Amino acid sequence: MSILCLAGPCRCVSLTSNVRPQVRPCHTTSILGIEYLLRSETFDQAMVRDSLARLSGGSISPNDAMRVEYTYSASPAGEMPDATVVVGASSVYFCDHGGQGRAVMGAVVAQLCSVLGAVTIEEL
Repeated sequence: MSILCLAGPCRCVSLTSNVRPQVRPCHTTSILGIEYLLRSETFDQAMVRDSLARLSGGSISPNDAMRVEYTYSASPAGEMPDATVVVGASSVYFCDHGGQGRAVMGAVVAQLCSVLGAVTIEEL
């Protein structure tokens, strides 16, 4: 286990990794990406979703109320987003599809730290 230190108030993130990231189909889609599971001791599903949807480039999916997609390029509708999060009952699934996905991961982790406190990141 190593500690991921971020600038600002988010100095509370532990990073656990048993395996290297894998490229495989993402959560309930056929889109490829690098997947992570973000967990916290305290969790309010609706508050987390709303908080993540307010991040730059984020929008709640019209097909899944707990799915937030982040798009930064002017790609046509229906194209792959840069990153996707799916807010579950006790965790957040994150998939980096490439593009600006790594930057989105940093913003998502910082946002979760600001609303939840300590966050554990698990590579899937």
